[in-house]
Amino acid sequence: MAARHEVTTTDLVDTAYAWLGWPYVWGGAVGVDGKNGTDCSGMCNNWYGRIWKLAIPGFPAGSYDGSEHGPSTVGWLDSIGDIVNVVPRSEAQGADIACWQTHMGMCVDNQEFISAANPSQGTIKAPIDGFIPGETLYILRVRSLAAGGSPLPISLIRGTKQIDVQIEQTAKSLKDLVWQQMRARSIGTKVG
Repeated sequence: MAARHEVTTTDLVDTAYAWLGWPYVWGGAVGVDGKNGTDCSGMCNNWYGRIWKLAIPGFPAGSYDGSEHGPSTVGWLDSIGDIVNVVPRSEAQGADIACWQTHMGMCVDNQEFISAANPSQGTIKAPIDGFIPGETLYILRVRSLAAGGSPLPISLIRGTKQIDVQIEQTAKSLKDLVWQQMRARSIGTKVG
């Protein structure tokens, strides 16, 4: 049986607001219970992947559980054209991602975003412009959300135990391959 759930941009922004004040831990993972501190990319992985079960870089929809950090800002930028599209800064809207090479967070609107900022501030709402001076800002729109923020259905299909095991094994293999490629790119070698 397939369960159908529609995620809206409002759902995503409301989720980000609920995490204001959450502690910042560099490289941390929120955990499957969502109780641990994390950094900026870990928080986005939490919102999009763990809570709303959307595909995030290296993790098919529904497979990210928060037990590990997941993709970094570079992983998100590397997923342009696959998981996310770049939209002009002037078209930024709620649930888009403000992403620099070293920081990221969820846009509340076209002026502010929510991110796990640093250990002293934790998760905050701040102006997008000027947040990371000297780095290029990319506004990323998650492809499973339609342009303009309309909801798209997300089907969570579960089958027999055997099918579930195969799906989980495939997801893990794909995730491992993506991480190998990301590591290889960071040291300038090729995989495969």
